[in-house]
Amino acid sequence: MTPSAAQMAQNYFQVGATSVGIFNCLEVLVITLTTFKRYNTLYCVSLLVACTGTIIFSLSMVALFFELYGDKANVLRAVVPCTLGWWGMVTGFAMTLYSRLRLLGVPAKHRRKILFLIAFNFFFCHIPTSMFTVLERVFPNSSLWVDGYAVIEPIQMTLFALQEILLGLVYLVYLRKVSLACTVTNTSSMATTVESTRDARALLWHSMSANLVVLVLDVAMLVVEYVGLYGYQNMMKGLIYSLKLKFEFFVLNQLGVFMKEADGMVKVSHMKGVQGVQQMQQEETKRMLEDSRVRSLSRVS
Repeated sequence: MTPSAAQMAQNYFQVGATSVGIFNCLEVLVITLTTFKRYNTLYCVSLLVACTGTIIFSLSMVALFFELYGDKANVLRAVVPCTLGWWGMVTGFAMTLYSRLRLLGVPAKHRRKILFLIAFNFFFCHIPTSMFTVLERVFPNSSLWVDGYAVIEPIQMTLFALQEILLGLVYLVYLRKVSLACTVTNTSSMATTVESTRDARALLWHSMSANLVVLVLDVAMLVVEYVGLYGYQNMMKGLIYSLKLKFEFFVLNQLGVFMKEADGMVKVSHMKGVQGVQQMQQEETKRMLEDSRVRSLSRVS
């Protein structure tokens, strides 16, 4: 049977989205492995898990869409890797966003609440949805699992999108606080403020732009989800998360450069402050010696 034009367009989209998504993830993996000096940090591990999960998810979805697993009895060979890849892709990306909050000095109590939210979404969204996904594939004629999956899938997508929006907002709020603190430090230390202020504003602008793009991608994914374009939405997930990972890596590089410069400014300001205190102490000692000398001369006379 000759496939229709709509089916052919969907097939091309599946292949194209998968290819671009895997290429993006491989690029981020190579850059990560060649850039980071330590691989045991939370950020590096989370980034590697998210990239690997996105690749596994995309390949497994292609196998499910084109039925490359062979007999229908072997469907779990594609469903199980797809599910595990989805876990790594979504939660790995969330942990990547979470791990950078410490660089900005987010209080520990706030970070614990965010970590609890990520863990809650993992157990509340991933586990039930995975159960419905597997049973819906094993028992495709059962309305319980099919309808249950149709209900819980949009819920988990919405909660994951809200989770990432919250992480992005917290990042922007504390990034603004750090940039303002660095500007004040420059002013108080009488350093050149124009360039540092421009760098802080550029970082804020780039971060806001990246988070806005991620928000648009999340909204697009939710729209496709609620419209019910199943053939497109699953491949869009892998493609969109690969783009998110590239934007996240770009933002982290800028944040790293900015935090190094900010740390240098604080050290210079601290050194100048120490030198100023020492100079004031020397001047005070000199004044006291001169006063005592004056008193001695007055008594002699």
